[in-house]
Amino acid sequence: VGATFAGQTIYVDAVNGDDANGGFSEATAFATIQKGIDTAIDGDTVIVMLGEYAENITFSGYQITLTSLDPVEPNIVNDTVIAGSVQFSGGEDANCIFTGFKIQ
Repeated sequence: VGATFAGQTIYVDAVNGDDANGGFSEATAFATIQKGIDTAIDGDTVIVMLGEYAENITFSGYQITLTSLDPVEPNIVNDTVIAGSVQFSGGEDANCIFTGFKIQ
């Protein structure tokens, strides 16, 4: 395992990812959003590819950015779906950003 540095980008891809991957490139993306969150450290960005993610996620106080590929593009937002719940522990602050998803 290499050193980790805040400000890294972690990738999640429901279609092509695998939670056994490293997550630090599109080619080695994780399959689940929660794995991306759990791997991140404060200051990191987790980018979620198009797809449906049937999971309940929790931020657990992390100060990270969790985003779709383009959070201002309606078609991308509509096609990046969390079919579950999103929970915050209360330890997050303004440095915790959650944007660009459709929640079912």
